[in-house]
Amino acid sequence: MFDDSETVSVLAYDGTLNWELDQTGPFEPPVKEIFNKPGCLIISQSGQYLNLQRAHAQLDAPAQFSIEEGTVHPYQERLQDVAIFGAWRLFLEDADRPIEHRIEIAAFCVKVGD
Repeated sequence: MFDDSETVSVLAYDGTLNWELDQTGPFEPPVKEIFNKPGCLIISQSGQYLNLQRAHAQLDAPAQFSIEEGTVHPYQERLQDVAIFGAWRLFLEDADRPIEHRIEIAAFCVKVGD
């Protein structure tokens, strides 16, 4: 995430974003190794969040992207009734296209033990 960019990049799409969680990838309920690592997807009663690290920031300045709201917030530890997924893929799906033709936008898998 870049805070000091003079140019704003926008992703424009026609379809539905679909997060596919890797149920066999790094996973923890709730806190062990990956709960605060950038890129991990957190699912809790309060919502779904993607951990971020701001570009060119100190390691102690993480943030979280609220998937439902589409907004970035300061990092908040969610320690109860939470599932943390360390691997996922994001697809763009269109109702007029079969699932085999969905477009993969991003994929992620956290390194455990760093």
